[in-house]
Amino acid sequence: MERSDSLDTADPVTWAMLLTYWTRLARSAVALPEEGEGGDWKRSIPDIVGLQALACALGDAERLAADELAVAIDRASFQIDAHEQTLRRRWGERLPNGLAEMIADARIALVSAASDR
Repeated sequence: MERSDSLDTADPVTWAMLLTYWTRLARSAVALPEEGEGGDWKRSIPDIVGLQALACALGDAERLAADELAVAIDRASFQIDAHEQTLRRRWGERLPNGLAEMIADARIALVSAASDR
């Protein structure tokens, strides 16, 4: 299953652009307050970056050898679960749609990568 809107993650420029974006995101989060919704967003940055990085990396999973792919899928699944649990504990019923979409995107990438086995 190939997504037509996926990034060319094999291209180092793509990873450089993503790293630049994530760095800017982290820098801007410094200005957020420690408490309230702003604090929740501030503490969510590592999970946001983690989910986006996993979704992008899983797009290249077919380039791995079969034994490496199995391990990568298991590790990605564990990490996606961990990010999701952290976000759901933090936000509860207030989980913003954008975060729910990031979780879903990572899960879709995981299913797609697993189907390439």
